[in-house]
Amino acid sequence: MKLEQVINFQYELYAHTSEQTGKKKELLQEHIELCWKYYNIILSEKKISDIFENIFVNFFNESKSDIKNFVKESLDDVILFHDTGKINPLFQDKKMGNYLKFPEIEGLKGANHSFFSAFIYLDYECSRLSQLKLSRAERKKLRLFLFMNAYIISRHHGDLTSIEEYKSEFEDGGQAQILLLYLKDKPFELYKGPFYFTASMEEDNVGPTEIRLVSRYYENGMNRSGQEERIILNLYMRLLYSVLVSADYYAASEYETSLDMTENLKNNQLRDFCEAYNKTNLIKTIRKYEKDSYKKKAISIHETNINILRTEMFLDAQEQWKKHQNENIFFLEAPTGSGKSNCAMNLSFQMLESGLDKIWYIYPFNTLIEQNYKSLEAIFGENEELFSKITVVNSVTPVRLKKKAREEEDSCYQEAILDRQFLNYGFILTTHVSFFRTLFDHKREDVMGFWQTANSVVVLDEIQSYRNAIWSEIIVFLKVFAKILNMKIIIMSATLPNLSVLTNKAEETIELIQDKAKYYYHPLFRNRVNICYELLEKEIELEDLLEHILSHAEIGKKILVEFITKKRAESFFQYAQQENGFFDDIYCLTGDDTAIDRKRVLKKIEAEEGKNILLVATQVIEAGVDIDMDIGYKDISKLDSEEQFMGRINRSCKKEGIVYFFDMDKAEGIYKNDIRIENKEFTLKNPLQREILEEKNFNLYYGPILEELKKYNKLMSDQNLNNFFQDIVGMNDFRNIAKRMELIPEEKRTLPFVMGRILLLDDGKVIDGRECWKRYKEILMDCKMNYAKKQFMLSQVKSKLNYFIYEISKNADVIYDDRIGELCYLENGEEYFMNGRLDREKLEGTGVSIS
Repeated sequence: MKLEQVINFQYELYAHTSEQTGKKKELLQEHIELCWKYYNIILSEKKISDIFENIFVNFFNESKSDIKNFVKESLDDVILFHDTGKINPLFQDKKMGNYLKFPEIEGLKGANHSFFSAFIYLDYECSRLSQLKLSRAERKKLRLFLFMNAYIISRHHGDLTSIEEYKSEFEDGGQAQILLLYLKDKPFELYKGPFYFTASMEEDNVGPTEIRLVSRYYENGMNRSGQEERIILNLYMRLLYSVLVSADYYAASEYETSLDMTENLKNNQLRDFCEAYNKTNLIKTIRKYEKDSYKKKAISIHETNINILRTEMFLDAQEQWKKHQNENIFFLEAPTGSGKSNCAMNLSFQMLESGLDKIWYIYPFNTLIEQNYKSLEAIFGENEELFSKITVVNSVTPVRLKKKAREEEDSCYQEAILDRQFLNYGFILTTHVSFFRTLFDHKREDVMGFWQTANSVVVLDEIQSYRNAIWSEIIVFLKVFAKILNMKIIIMSATLPNLSVLTNKAEETIELIQDKAKYYYHPLFRNRVNICYELLEKEIELEDLLEHILSHAEIGKKILVEFITKKRAESFFQYAQQENGFFDDIYCLTGDDTAIDRKRVLKKIEAEEGKNILLVATQVIEAGVDIDMDIGYKDISKLDSEEQFMGRINRSCKKEGIVYFFDMDKAEGIYKNDIRIENKEFTLKNPLQREILEEKNFNLYYGPILEELKKYNKLMSDQNLNNFFQDIVGMNDFRNIAKRMELIPEEKRTLPFVMGRILLLDDGKVIDGRECWKRYKEILMDCKMNYAKKQFMLSQVKSKLNYFIYEISKNADVIYDDRIGELCYLENGEEYFMNGRLDREKLEGTGVSIS
């Protein structure tokens, strides 16, 4: 009924048409009804209405009924009005094949409808607002909200850009002014407005005063907002955008396919996980220990059963959670091998029972995802229905297809693609990069699932692997996001920086392990690996390193050597093979190895007990690789990396391990703009850092680093933290927020290359990269295939293509045979492999720059 106050429906107005299915054109009113349906499902089933309420309470700090009602109605009207601009005669003619007698409207860009929709919405809502009896301050805040809502409507078919660009359209000569001047002189029969943008013209007739003031209200409102308010408003716009795009997309999909996703959006409850988890033998054992032994006596330093310490830590963390259930951010810092993942799983399920309804496990590497997915399979795999709710979302895992009857095939593909696009899963395992894109990116495909982060448990693993240049921004954002979106965030690592120090509000976070010395100082963890620095006292070359390894090698021992560059690792691997007279097998693992190669090598090493094994690797071995070696050698870098590396040595705690550190390559060239590397005082060159590593007192390591970052944040430069939140976040510059919050900086960007070659899988099957590429192109070029089916099929073949993809520097000189987007292809990929390993030097010197 509200739309009839704005639009003259005496003519049939259409929202969508489908040439592919031959369906009858969809009326605008029909589309809005479907959008309204999905909007309300998202608000109710996902409790997003509570999140919007939380935002309004935090921003308005009052509960006047007329303000609350107006805000709620104006929010609902975003859905109702988002496509009103489709009354644009050119849209009806060019897009819908619906010729109307009306001429083209000045101020609109062709058949575009989104800006016109935003204009109509803002005009109507400002008219409603003008009729309310409110104070000047209240009116300003509401106008601010209306302007943001209108911006979101204007962008619902594109990316989030910058609201400043939208604001300029309301200034002199802008699109909104041109449009209004046209409508004043030539009333448009389909539009019953303008309602508010009509009052008076300036004396010089430059343009209407009211329409320019609307954008000024927004600017003045933002300038009066504090840092937390600015973040809340930015979050609000991102949330509203994702909800609008989702409702619109689901509605359009239902029209296109007749697939009703109502039940699918309701069907992700995870309560059964808690019950299944508590029935496992591990948890039953822990609960028995909790009842019989926990807190009844101190843990002896002579305790030799590592599972006793793991159980104690599990229960200590649980106890802290129960004491602080109203807090939002929790730090879980504990030694490598102490069972952090199981602690986090227990807390995740308990948090579900406290009212949350979704779990995100976030990891830095796909290898960690694979490892933890297998752990979850071991726990829940017997219950197929339950385990199917756990979904991996990354570039190497195909879209999951739910089981359906054959006659429902097309709708099955559509359902699968919609679930993936909108992250409609109850239990997600994904990467830091993917999760951060959802939180901070500006692209439509990344933001549209943002509402799925609300009411969630989020476990962030190995947060120290993030760029420390944005640690401050991360913790500031996370605190506000958790507060507003009703998230519980568990941040865990063996070397965890207390990022709250950067905000001067450390009291807002909870450390789950209060007595860290109980674990870090226990001999099972502290003395698991001995450290030797003799090689750090001198400069060494590859020859010296191999000589030392051979002179200290023992029969039946497995030795791990880590370098910080691929080039150095490959050189040492080849040199060790040439000079070998001791090792039964020598292996190499770098970022250039495929998942197949990595699994094959690790499986062989695990099986080769009693043999003399040498594994040469890069940082890929530090985390996410379940491997147990006896002796380690490492080129020094960050103290975090040294501790992670030591976690690969004597992992089982059943024998004695030793690690030798050396200094060969300059780490600052690898870890650019990382204070932990650039300042040598924070490396093992400093005796104090050696003591910290041995004592496992990482607070002493991170304390000075965080203080340096606080100084850095106060610098009067483009990187200044206050400037970022005031000028970029505060003014809703979504492009530059995305740029600032990127986990991988521009200089480290690469291009993916598909290498045409043949691989033998572990099950004996042969897979050909050339055939995969050919199939990928065939699917991509198939114009007749249903869109959803195409996206599903592409995800399937992409998962196979990943066996052949190698990341090559954007500045490398490589002539490729084919290219689709950023994906490059080399037909004769075998030419660039030597003994089964990529010859990067040969590849990167083959032609002209690909950048």
